Amino acid sequence: MSEREEPREREDSRQVVEEFDGIRDRRLKAIFDAREQVREVRLDIEDRRFSGGKSNQESAMGIYRSTLETYLQELEPLFLANPDGREIWDDRDFGTVVVSPPVSGGRIVTDEYHCGRPDEYAEPENVRENVNPVEYNLTGLSSLLSYPNPLTYTFEFRHNPPGEREKRRTATGEGYVDKRTLDSMFRAANRYLAEVGIGIDMQQSEGPQNVEDTEF
Repeated sequence: MSEREEPREREDSRQVVEEFDGIRDRRLKAIFDAREQVREVRLDIEDRRFSGGKSNQESAMGIYRSTLETYLQELEPLFLANPDGREIWDDRDFGTVVVSPPVSGGRIVTDEYHCGRPDEYAEPENVRENVNPVEYNLTGLSSLLSYPNPLTYTFEFRHNPPGEREKRRTATGEGYVDKRTLDSMFRAANRYLAEVGIGIDMQQSEGPQNVEDTEF
């Protein structure tokens, strides 16, 4: 190797290292930014959790879940890198979500609409089939990414109103992952990051954190 080639090889090696470090820094920043977004949404929900009706609470849970999903997508390669991570990602039990038929005044709200409003309700005694709630199992953090937001299920049944012919009807129910479950998933992701050393990088780049920050 000539003396002229040695500086060029050292320069090439330095550029490779710098490019690798740049990619790593951008990856960490994407993770930290996504994590901070989840924390901000969660804290906002904490501040407003006693305000608003059921629809507002469900909307808030949908937003919380959506930001958490973005965070988990950034983390997926880290979880798949070793068996401990895969257990959290694919196998850990985070509970279930129950989806029931939509009900108003004790009647099932069918999917028959007119001018954007429900146009048919089914009295339970006129429903000729069992319309039982269904459960979605949240197995692994990955399950959050595999189900729709909100979770939905279309119930099919025969509706036989008095004096009318029998009709085939559907009713689509929705279910939301509750705050306790989302908190548990967020906590599991953050603890795993700390175990693989990412939490140390985060503290160095963002400053000291207290125990609550480490958990959430």
